[in-house]
Amino acid sequence: MGVFTKNNSTFESKEEIRFTGNKKEEELEMLLFSNPKIFPVDEIAASTTWIPLVRQLSIRNHGTLDIFATDDSGNIYIVECKIKGNGDMKTIRGQITDYVAGLWNEKDEWSNFLKRIKERSFESKSLEEILEKVEDVNDVSETIVNIRKNYEDGKYFLVYAVDRITPGLREMINWHNKKLDQNNNYPSFALEIKKFLEENNSEFIVTQNFPYDLDELKIKNEKRNYNVEADWKNKFNQTELTSEHKDRIIEFKEKIESLVSKNNGDIDYGTGVMPRLMPKFFSTNRRSAIGINANGILKLQFHLIGSYYPEEGERFKRKIFDIEEIKTIIDKSKSKKDTPLNPEQWLPHRDRLLSILEEVFVKE
Repeated sequence: MGVFTKNNSTFESKEEIRFTGNKKEEELEMLLFSNPKIFPVDEIAASTTWIPLVRQLSIRNHGTLDIFATDDSGNIYIVECKIKGNGDMKTIRGQITDYVAGLWNEKDEWSNFLKRIKERSFESKSLEEILEKVEDVNDVSETIVNIRKNYEDGKYFLVYAVDRITPGLREMINWHNKKLDQNNNYPSFALEIKKFLEENNSEFIVTQNFPYDLDELKIKNEKRNYNVEADWKNKFNQTELTSEHKDRIIEFKEKIESLVSKNNGDIDYGTGVMPRLMPKFFSTNRRSAIGINANGILKLQFHLIGSYYPEEGERFKRKIFDIEEIKTIIDKSKSKKDTPLNPEQWLPHRDRLLSILEEVFVKE
């Protein structure tokens, strides 16, 4: 893949900086670990933030995996880094499958897993302490519950971080995703990471992924943990919300369902342990602007809707900020991307919220 930048009226080729030396795979590993924003997590799992937890995590009887990571939704990522020419690229699948086998055999050892994360993490921080530092993790306990469920169920994303996506690697990933992984427990993809040199001698990073369209992987992830309306209702009925709050939330839910139905849209209930009602309208059917957790928490999903539909996302955010009380809450929140509102905060504005959804996603 060549990289070219425009200089006045012509395009100039950029010089690639190769990973070299005895520690070139470690250099690639550190580059990805230290720059989590280059990971396309919102395209894979509809999550906001990719969170690398530890490097060089030892798996009993199965060696050491390069990066163990999660995201704000609690998905798990096993990352193996490989430089073309540094050993046989064909061995990368064998290595990552070996780690999966080892983790699967340890799936009943959650407390030991937490201990090892703390031992290997930067400054010996616990999983909870790591997540508390991440801006977009609004509910640490919910994320940990989801991580534990995926850990104990043995469900992971397999990530091949490389400097070259070779034809053989593409064929192997296609075969794995379409033929081998029938239960959708281990969707895999390759992330190619390259460095280039600017005119001022500064470096910049270029990435590409395979499969090129990651929607297929996102759909796989949704299928393996997909909640339905009954899951949302069951959790909702178990909550300690007041009867008044429950009645108002159900009333709002029914109005949302009516609006979505008239618009030929759909309602998604998420993939986490806590089901989340997310209305998807016809014109923006790949993302939802809001999510109502079964515990009554409403999330304003500015980042998720804006990542695919920037114009609609900006209009939605602007109209939400016109509600002064909600704007104040968002301004004080540690996360400006997917702000959670408890029932006392959002229910007084439920009619306005419904009106905004209609104005932005149905009428405009």
